[in-house]
Formats: sequence, structure tokens, C-alpha cells
Amino acid sequence: MASVRDMWWQLLTNGTIDKIAAGAQSVSTTGTTNAVTVPATTTTTALTAGTRAGATFQNNTGSTVLLQLGNGASATSYTISLANGAYYELPFRYSGPVSVFSTTASVAPHLLVTSLT
Repeated sequence: MASVRDMWWQLLTNGTIDKIAAGAQSVSTTGTTNAVTVPATTTTTALTAGTRAGATFQNNTGSTVLLQLGNGASATSYTISLANGAYYELPFRYSGPVSVFSTTASVAPHLLVTSLT
């Protein structure tokens, strides 16, 4: 029988809790950072859907960036508002697309996106 220390992840599925062994979750071995330009009033895909262990976002655009877990970020549809200098990590196990939107054009430096694989 596994110890509590070895069985600390729990996943809520259809109203039941399934325990996941600590060794079963994704482990990141590589981080790839890209500078993403966030154009004014248009949506840019910062990350496409795919296999990844996680991702981080550092807003260095000089303005507020609206980040959407999914496609179609807009002034009225977004997951989180990132002020200049703000940092955000994707929720655990999210591997879908991420889109970004800004009401002002970004200038260098850009939104730094690190994909963990």
C-alpha cells in the first residue's frame, strides 16, 4: 500500500475522487521561451493546444494584456487581466490554446511565454 506522501494528488472526476500516484503526473524537463507581440485590438494565439506540462506568462508589454484560456480573447471575454510586470502560470493539466488581447499595441519587450515540456 502506498503511503500518504506517495498518493498526495487527487483528481475529482464525475463526483468521485481518484487518487493519482505522485510519480504519475507530467514532469517538465525543458522550458522554451518565446516573445509574443500583442497587437492592438486583435487576438493573438500565445500558445496552441498541445502536449505540455505547463506554461508561464510574464507581461513586459508596457500595457495590460487580457489572457483567455481558449480562443477568442477580447475586451469582454478573458480569463485574467495581466497588468504590466504581472506573472501568470497556467492551471495544472491545462493543455488547450491560450489567446491574448490588448487595447493598445505592445512595444518591445513583449509578452514572454515559456512552454514547459
